[in-house]
Amino acid sequence: MFSWKKSGELVVVQLVKRVRGKGHNLFMDNFFTSPKLFVELQDVHLINCCGTVRKDRKDMPDNIKPKKKGEINATFAKGLMAVCWKDKRDVYVLSSMHRPTANSLDNVSDEIKKPGIINSYNKNMGFVDLSDRMANSYGFSRKTMKWPKKIFFHFLNIAVLNAFILFKMKIFEGSPASLKKLNPKTFRLNLITQMIELNGKGAAVPRREAAIRDGTFGHWPEKSAKRRRCVQCYKNNKKETKTSIQCKACGVGLGLGQCYADFHTY
Repeated sequence: MFSWKKSGELVVVQLVKRVRGKGHNLFMDNFFTSPKLFVELQDVHLINCCGTVRKDRKDMPDNIKPKKKGEINATFAKGLMAVCWKDKRDVYVLSSMHRPTANSLDNVSDEIKKPGIINSYNKNMGFVDLSDRMANSYGFSRKTMKWPKKIFFHFLNIAVLNAFILFKMKIFEGSPASLKKLNPKTFRLNLITQMIELNGKGAAVPRREAAIRDGTFGHWPEKSAKRRRCVQCYKNNKKETKTSIQCKACGVGLGLGQCYADFHTY
């Protein structure tokens, strides 16, 4: 059944089994894209696809190359649309979710038009590029590192990035603007500190309240049910500053930022 498939195509077929028949749209780059793969994903798995494609890929039409910049050629067969748009170079795109229409062109300049299929691909693949950039900002890979460690640290890095995204989705809803200042670096430093404490390694972090000494981790900011007085502001300045954030472990209202840090350190 899989005799015609290359390694990249096999990976795609295996991964989409969990969403088979649900009508998802799938975007991919030219390492995976091929006419045969798109036909199978559409007919067998009910998944529409769009992706850049290599011009010499098997079953790709050989008569769609434009002659001048800004020109667009397209052909449609077996439920697939193959498009070639000439910009600085020839851009080949294959899709089972787009159809050639009169309004499928977007202005690039007064002289040049860009196919809507190109914008659709760039928009959706942009999320993948963003994820890669965020992960690579804290990459572990080194030339001297053995490949098993590279794989392990790659997936650990992705797991931390996903945890940061989920944390923002959960905490940011209805939270003050100050909470949005939490960045990936701060999140990772907090995570590292808690993991060290949890495993009993490294110097102990001093605590300023006896109640805090009962626990060694879990002091994450969370949204409280109602606005509360910031205990640190009140202690320092006797000010009634209200906050919708509290420490999950301590159960007291704290403004996110300096108050939160001061309360948990000497």
